[in-house]
Amino acid sequence: MHERCDLEASEVDRFGDTTWVLKASNVPCEMVPLDSSEQTQRGVAVTTTYQWVTRSTLIPNVQTNWRIIWRGRDFNVVGHVEDYYLRGRLQHRQAVVKFIQG
Repeated sequence: MHERCDLEASEVDRFGDTTWVLKASNVPCEMVPLDSSEQTQRGVAVTTTYQWVTRSTLIPNVQTNWRIIWRGRDFNVVGHVEDYYLRGRLQHRQAVVKFIQG
């Protein structure tokens, strides 16, 4: 894993407000481009949807609101975090993540 990202989870504070809490920083990961919905500029496509891959078990594979911060951009996890097994052992976890506009 050549990239690094931060993991945040949404939590409800004692006032009932939802806040983002940093759960882990500098987590090894890979970001694989999947889709681009932004207009290309000067021949360079700006990708907004990625497959996020990590060997870290810090993020559980249960449905919750997670956010990945990579290269200064915030990405929401779309759907579930999925486990990938190889020969019966957990190889990595992966999820589709989408850039949060604005």
